[in-house]
Amino acid sequence: MVYSAMTKRLFCALLFVVVNVFAINIPNRPDSRVIDQTNTLSSQQQQVLRSALNEIYNTESHTEIQVLMVPSLDNEPIEDVSLRIARKWQIGQKNTNNGVIILIALKERKYRIEVGYGLEGVLPDGYIGNLERDIMMPYFARNDFFNGLKLVISNLGQEIARDYKHLPGRPAGQIPTKNAIIYVLLGIGIFVIIVILALASGSPGRIADILWLILNIITLASLFRGGGGGNNRDDDTGGGGDFGGGGSQGKW
Repeated sequence: MVYSAMTKRLFCALLFVVVNVFAINIPNRPDSRVIDQTNTLSSQQQQVLRSALNEIYNTESHTEIQVLMVPSLDNEPIEDVSLRIARKWQIGQKNTNNGVIILIALKERKYRIEVGYGLEGVLPDGYIGNLERDIMMPYFARNDFFNGLKLVISNLGQEIARDYKHLPGRPAGQIPTKNAIIYVLLGIGIFVIIVILALASGSPGRIADILWLILNIITLASLFRGGGGGNNRDDDTGGGGDFGGGGSQGKW
């Protein structure tokens, strides 16, 4: 029994090594939002796509979308490769998980759009599937990857902008951080004034007013704490977005 257990462990270890040796190599997180390892897109086309992706990022949502074209999946399922890339690169903000990765494998003629946790409600699998069938499949079948990607990126940007108010970290109607700080400071100032007046008048009845004000200040601070954090660029530049397998895939 001991020998059998040791044999199983050795086999599993060897299998792990073999899988990692032959698995597709995932590069480190790139500086560019468009990576074409197949030399399919011209430099001008890549720049047009980068500009479109940068425009989406520079909106209020700061959504990060990454395009990666690879020659082959090396016999790996595209959903596995896409998820490994997503988790290694951590595209998106760590507090909103608003990253998207568009993966295209030329040899297998497959594509997948991987969606971060924070965008799964805004970009559900059904919506992504429609984009792929209506745009990616027909355009890619004609080898028109540039216009296919440009249309997909445009549609994603419009959908995200339309539903941004529902994204995690920015509930509809939430007051930005700067305004929240002003209100809190104003409340503290009023509190100090009332305390001074109460002490000066010597009236015990002022205590109830002071307690009521303290309660309101605490409530106000709790409501606005962390408000607007989704726009903090420090959360974006180093990555941090998480992915759980949301998205869709297909073949042209």
